Amino acid sequence: MHIFLILLLSPAFAYFEQKLIRRAINITLEDLDTKDEYDLEQLDNFKCPKELLSFEHNDTYVTQLCFDKNVFYNIQVLLGEGKDEDNVFEMNLDLTEPWSWYKKDTCAYCKNDPLDFDLELGECKKGNSKCFYEDFTKNYVSEEWQDDNETGKIYSDNQFLIGKFRQNTIELLAYDSTKRMTVAQLIDIGLKEQEAYKLIKVEDLVMLEVETMRYSNNQIQSDGTIGFGFGYQGKDNEKIRADSDFVEQLVKQETSLQLTRQQFAIYTNIEDGAYRKDFIIQVGGFDYTYSHKHEKEIRWINVVENSGYYWMISIPKMGLGFNFKTKEENLLTLENPKSIVTLNSQFIELPKEVLLKFRSQIQELNNNTKCSFLEKNQYMLYCTNLIYETQLRGLQLELNFPQLDKSEIVTISSDHLLMNCSNQTNPNVTYNCLFRLKLSKSGYIILGEPFMKAHFVIFENQPANKVYRIGILNAAADMNYVSKEIDWALFHLVLYVFVFGLLTMCCIANLKRGCKDLYRALKYRRAMVGESDQKVLRSRYLDDEVAADLEDDIQKTKEVELRTETKKVNDWTTSQQQFDFGKKFTQIAEDHSI
Repeated sequence: MHIFLILLLSPAFAYFEQKLIRRAINITLEDLDTKDEYDLEQLDNFKCPKELLSFEHNDTYVTQLCFDKNVFYNIQVLLGEGKDEDNVFEMNLDLTEPWSWYKKDTCAYCKNDPLDFDLELGECKKGNSKCFYEDFTKNYVSEEWQDDNETGKIYSDNQFLIGKFRQNTIELLAYDSTKRMTVAQLIDIGLKEQEAYKLIKVEDLVMLEVETMRYSNNQIQSDGTIGFGFGYQGKDNEKIRADSDFVEQLVKQETSLQLTRQQFAIYTNIEDGAYRKDFIIQVGGFDYTYSHKHEKEIRWINVVENSGYYWMISIPKMGLGFNFKTKEENLLTLENPKSIVTLNSQFIELPKEVLLKFRSQIQELNNNTKCSFLEKNQYMLYCTNLIYETQLRGLQLELNFPQLDKSEIVTISSDHLLMNCSNQTNPNVTYNCLFRLKLSKSGYIILGEPFMKAHFVIFENQPANKVYRIGILNAAADMNYVSKEIDWALFHLVLYVFVFGLLTMCCIANLKRGCKDLYRALKYRRAMVGESDQKVLRSRYLDDEVAADLEDDIQKTKEVELRTETKKVNDWTTSQQQFDFGKKFTQIAEDHSI
């Protein structure tokens, strides 16, 4: 009973869900020249510039490690105080950027390869509409300025941004799982219709208002970025910038949800053809709806020290396994075990020696298999003549984390490791497949979509408790599967309520019966003693009201007894009279007969 009450009364941590929109640069075998192969073994200079390998940061500039951003998970938000379509912005959720930013109306775009990191404001023509991908042309001008009006810069190998810091208000739609709407859809039906929704407001968020930008290749498919990068290094003086951490600012807000934890979780495992395709982020907390079979055994991995603003974890060993297992000799000890978790890559990027070793392991299983690397500056792994039973069935990538037991090894299956395979209907024939494995420019492991899709990933940054970690749960197969699962927590709650109610009813019934028996015993005892003793009992143990009730009971009892005695006397008298009459009648009859 006590356990039930604790479960029932324990506080529930609040959070809200937000629907994500996936925008990706399509990469297919048909678009690639499979005959144009590149020799990775002879490559020596495919490296990230030294000034970016250090990924330095302070209050005014940030440098980023080299990796290609070719997929974007966007959140629709309201930027500013307006509530119309002009204020709806589709912002990219970026785990590798500490700042949030948007494009100013006078933004200047300069395309140059390689990038010149010395470019300053004013060197490009203003008002160029090519700042973004053609479908994302929105811009915004903030009315709230920072007092210092500082310039901020973000540098990477294929882009850089320059702008001024502003304080802005962002509103997000707390996800309504029954309506499954975005902010734009909500505005289409009309805010005045008083639909069931909640807009969560984040005020005074410091953002970069971009005035100049440059890209060397792919354009960003969004109206800007909300930075979900790691804001602390464990010390307050190493914070990226005051009031620029989106999750921290959100938790600070006095919203109706009363968020308390600097925590967010991401679910992206939506299969092709699934009926309900929703990518989800939960902010301020999480639940287990999106974990496989609602499992709750979270595998926690601490963020490594000196990780900058990245969600960086250590993977000392990894291996490629077949038939759902990895041989011990196939596990590779990594020279640089640091790995960065991101949503912006469709690949897992690996160091050169690891990628070459994986190619050898695949080719060793079949003499006819040939693996090569496609696309210059990309080096994506592509293999021909793969046999399903020996090379594709049960294919998995195994990640060994030092903080986890052997039974908790993290794996990524072939469903997430294979990008495109040639169409074949007979499982006995061979396949040509493009893997989601490519060369890392920086030497760091980049854990992109294959890792994120395989797991329901929780990110926690609690500076007050010195907790900086990533939690991993196996992801539910798809949204249809999630909707069919039994909510065991709700089932247990209903069961506890039923049992508690049943026990309560039994207790009340027994208590009522006990009180009734006590009353009868007291009444019986009163009848067994004399009237003088009853008066003594009443004076000693009963108050005036109860004593009066007892007097009434005694009087009523006496009256009943008196009526009973009177009735008996009357009955006896009647009977005696009848007997005397009979006797007299008999005597008269006898006299007449004589």
